[in-house]
Amino acid sequence: MGNQILVVGGTGMLGKPVVKNLINNGFEIRVLTRSKEKARGLFDERVEIFEGNVNVPNNVSKALEGCFGVHINLSGEEELSGALNVIKTAKSKGLERITYISGTNVKIDEKNTPRIIQRKAEVEKAITESGIPYTIFRPTWFMETLGNFVKGSRAFLIGKPKVPLHFVAARDYAQMVSAAYKREEAKNKTFYVHGPEAIPFQDALEKYCNARAPFIKKIFHMPYGLMEFIAFAKRNSTLKEIIELLRFFEKAGERGNPEETNKILGKATTTLETWLHEEASGEKI
Repeated sequence: MGNQILVVGGTGMLGKPVVKNLINNGFEIRVLTRSKEKARGLFDERVEIFEGNVNVPNNVSKALEGCFGVHINLSGEEELSGALNVIKTAKSKGLERITYISGTNVKIDEKNTPRIIQRKAEVEKAITESGIPYTIFRPTWFMETLGNFVKGSRAFLIGKPKVPLHFVAARDYAQMVSAAYKREEAKNKTFYVHGPEAIPFQDALEKYCNARAPFIKKIFHMPYGLMEFIAFAKRNSTLKEIIELLRFFEKAGERGNPEETNKILGKATTTLETWLHEEASGEKI
């Protein structure tokens, strides 16, 4: 087995900690990105930057040269088309490993699910049918997403989510990705990734505001209908998909059992309290 891994989507919120952890675990990392300048501002010289488009087969083919593995971290409408292109190219090049970040509520061939989940299910299916040894991660909500519900001097939630969630820190998930590349027993498995404690969404957001935005004293609950109207009026497809996902979580809850994940890849140990009171270094890796 080689030592070089291509990370697709390495400059995003959940891609950066994976790149950092893989580097710190001795892997050689190449990042495929549309903006070489942006990537170089995030990573030091240990990370090789390859500028290209994930939807251009020739770009992906060149980026995969010399790699034994590829980690896919994509989002939005590009996720499906980009991931399918990477999978097809990885298969043609005989890659030895492929890892992918999916979601805790994904079920293959389940009907009437949000488009976000449908895309991930299609990618999962393509990976498992590719013949490439794989590891798929199905994480729950990340602690890092809490900041998305704070805008200026206000914090808000869509609907009234009551189901407790095992919020997970991106760094714990990143460590699991590294572990998966090192352990044979992680091959051809799908792992649920949960944090160490279950917290209702509102409680988690209140804790976030107390630590990061203490001037916010109240969380506003935005009705689904109103938010759907806003998404329609602004032609904001991303907001529309988030609304669909939150509705689905209220109905389906948080799926999955992380027992096998904890045994093979190690437990997520970072609590929300710990994560909130740590200061980001802001340093390159």
